[in-house]
Amino acid sequence: MSERNSEKDNDYILALKGNHPLMEQEVKDFFLSPVTSTRSVHTTFDKGHGRIERRIYTLDTNIGWFEDKKEWKHLAGFGMVDSMVTRKGKECREIRYFITSVTDVKQFAKGVCSHWMIENNLHWCLDVLFCDDECTVLDRNAAENLAIIRRIVYNRIKMLSKMDTLSMGKRACIYDDEFRAQILFSC
Repeated sequence: MSERNSEKDNDYILALKGNHPLMEQEVKDFFLSPVTSTRSVHTTFDKGHGRIERRIYTLDTNIGWFEDKKEWKHLAGFGMVDSMVTRKGKECREIRYFITSVTDVKQFAKGVCSHWMIENNLHWCLDVLFCDDECTVLDRNAAENLAIIRRIVYNRIKMLSKMDTLSMGKRACIYDDEFRAQILFSC
């Protein structure tokens, strides 16, 4: 992924989750170590939709110690986002870790925020159109398969529908056999 992006001189910001557990642990440990002069911080506050969000974006470019640096083309730093969301008096904290070719903390914050806006928009559409959050399938594999099918149908409607809204495209799938067949079977 990083090699593909860097060939086009694009920057990348990649989340570390369960995909690279060893690397994620190294980055977590790195951010627990004393602050270095190469560590920069940017804080944002956001209020709306019944919640208050504080995000602290931390970027550190002192990564010479990282042994696998050569495996990530143009790797320039490690990022951490500490999010604190307060909703109805309850606080929820989440810390996420990233690898990136970006060296400016504000650019890092903007990239992470853009990704989450896209992700939240997709989640909202899936929930509203397909009642994604109401799925009560208990079998984990079946639930994952249904989620994949919903995303495929969402993308197919978005690509092929000439309707003004996704809900109109969904409605067309329900009432128009030909359109439904096009969504399900055309390549």
